[in-house]
Amino acid sequence: MSPPKLARAGLYLDAARSLRPEQIAWRARRALPPRLLAAGTAARRVPAWSPVAVGIGVDRAPQGGPAPSPEIDGTFAAMGSSRSFDSESFWTDAVDGELFLFHLHGFSGLATYAAGARSAGGDAFWAQVVESWIASESRPRMPSWHPYPTSVRVISWAAGLSAIEGWPEGTRSRIAAELWRQARYLSRCVERDIGGNHLIKNALALAAAGSLFGDAGLRDRGIGLLRLELDRQLLADGGHEERSTSYHRLVRHDLEDAAALLARAQGAAPAWLERALERAGAWEAAMRGPDGTLALLNDSWEGPSEGAPATEPVTPLAASGYTVLRH
Repeated sequence: MSPPKLARAGLYLDAARSLRPEQIAWRARRALPPRLLAAGTAARRVPAWSPVAVGIGVDRAPQGGPAPSPEIDGTFAAMGSSRSFDSESFWTDAVDGELFLFHLHGFSGLATYAAGARSAGGDAFWAQVVESWIASESRPRMPSWHPYPTSVRVISWAAGLSAIEGWPEGTRSRIAAELWRQARYLSRCVERDIGGNHLIKNALALAAAGSLFGDAGLRDRGIGLLRLELDRQLLADGGHEERSTSYHRLVRHDLEDAAALLARAQGAAPAWLERALERAGAWEAAMRGPDGTLALLNDSWEGPSEGAPATEPVTPLAASGYTVLRH
């Protein structure tokens, strides 16, 4: 075996040492192709839906930094790459890497557009993009049906469907049918092998689809997964188990979306979710610098200021392994 292959094998062995049996079992299940996991998910009759997902899914701190909205000039930019919507193989060209394709297939730009000022031209652009995806990618395959971009897409499409009234009725019906199908598929392949913030995103997507379609089973599956993972992932000091300030912020944003969604669908967010948000917010305040931005620790990236920092001279965050000093 060559040295690079030996090094890679060593990394896999090191990762395997800390895996729970549940993760190993679900990793094996991931070997099933998406077309098999999606079998039987298409419904002859799509449930009626209600616009409860308005405003959710907005990426307030994009990993690749701020970028112009795609509806302005038809260009999608992320992770240091850009691609014109009219480019050949728009959905499949892997030249810019898997993370860029995850960004395209996740439609986070649609959620941002749906939550802001809209226009007839913008509505038409995003209708064209969604219709293009359905025409190209409705046959389940990777990477478009990977559970993570599928989760982001379910959230984003739910937000768009809830807010954009200018879409043609045929487009809305096709989006609703595909959204229902993908949510049912996602319920079969949540990322228990990966864990972390991916599972939180999976849970939010299931809760969003269940709330949109008024399906208690799907909604409760998402809420139950979210509660279970918060008990596991949120540390005693309010930090997130990945010890990344950026992933902590991402998880907090997902929790805020979940609280807003459940407040609309059920009248109030559950008390355990409100408590988790309070604890996560306090941890994040402790990790903010004087300008309100987060310290860049572990796998993290820059983001905007989202609030005032804590003020105490010393903040011990023992569970996370950090001590914050201020002067």
